[in-house]
Amino acid sequence: LFAQWMHHAYPRECPFPAVSGTTKPMSAADWMNATGNSASLTQEEVDDFVKSAMTKMDEVQMKDLVDSDWESTLPWLEDEELVFSHPQASLLEELTIILRAVSIIAVVSATFNAVISAVFFPRRTVRRDVDKKVANKE
Repeated sequence: LFAQWMHHAYPRECPFPAVSGTTKPMSAADWMNATGNSASLTQEEVDDFVKSAMTKMDEVQMKDLVDSDWESTLPWLEDEELVFSHPQASLLEELTIILRAVSIIAVVSATFNAVISAVFFPRRTVRRDVDKKVANKE
């Protein structure tokens, strides 16, 4: 709804938003290939178009917002789309996440074990080596 309001406030800068899946954007080359038409006009075709537009200008009545004809003057679609959605994760993705969590826990516990061993056990082994050397000297 906000995009529709932006289109009505700034019609040249903001295109009218279409509901997803109702339009298929095409490049000029794709359109020409799909329709078989050319994107260029001859001068005679332009003159005919201008002449027909001038004759229709007398028939067409410009609607003004003052006329309080909001429904036909400002087209609004009541469909509102959520732009952001969370796709459902597949079983493989969920298993990958669990495997990563288990491997991180294993690495952290191995690192913690190595740090504890390096801090406490070398002192004991050094003391044992010193005790053995002292016992050997005696």
